[in-house]
Amino acid sequence: MIKNLLTIAAIALTCGLSAQTGRSAKASAQQIKMNVLPQVVAAKTASNTCDSIVTIDLANPSTTVSIFTALSDTNTPGCSPKAGYVDGNNCYGDKEKANFNAGTLYGSLSNASVTAVKVMLYRDAANSAGTQGGVNATVGAKIYNGSLAGGPSGAALGTVSNPMATVLASHVNTAQNFFFHEFTFVTPVAVQSTGFFASIVLPTNTAAGDTAVIASQVSPASNIGFELWSNDVWYAYTSTSSWNSNKKASIC
Repeated sequence: MIKNLLTIAAIALTCGLSAQTGRSAKASAQQIKMNVLPQVVAAKTASNTCDSIVTIDLANPSTTVSIFTALSDTNTPGCSPKAGYVDGNNCYGDKEKANFNAGTLYGSLSNASVTAVKVMLYRDAANSAGTQGGVNATVGAKIYNGSLAGGPSGAALGTVSNPMATVLASHVNTAQNFFFHEFTFVTPVAVQSTGFFASIVLPTNTAAGDTAVIASQVSPASNIGFELWSNDVWYAYTSTSSWNSNKKASIC
């Protein structure tokens, strides 16, 4: 099975440089608030504030994010004529989408831990497209150890799951198709100094129309994206068995 991409299915959203940093008061130190995918906010002891550390390519103010759909795959049952979303639920049964966050992004912190994950999602409420689901649908976030060379490794260090109704409640301005939802861990998740993965866990009952769709950067210069297939094996987006393309799921 070889996955094929890409069809841009939504108008790109321009990300300005001003989106690099955000600040909010934090009561404790040495914690990372993940605006994933893929923005990290690190709490500092001295100032008790959060400084964003962004993995999206914002050096160019014309950087854009969009939604990608998979091309029809007649060689895989259920993948024709529509194969679903590259960065969300699709006919391949992908379970999770993850970004790597290098240790250099938070190297100034000792004993770092992750407090929350924030993701930019897509939903076209007017046409009932994109992120949606029934009362039993859930979307989640997980933190893993691992490396960019090898992908996520071992069991999740921390996990949180929200009902779809809670996720969709974050879509306050339904006239806009992109919105943010934040997952907060009950207990901060300690991460290794060399880097870690933050993933979004997709809803499982696609037959009932449950979907989650993540916005991602258009044509990034490098790859930090991995995905968990239905066979419980992680693949880099650059794998020739996967999408064979660089990927940075996006927040701006």
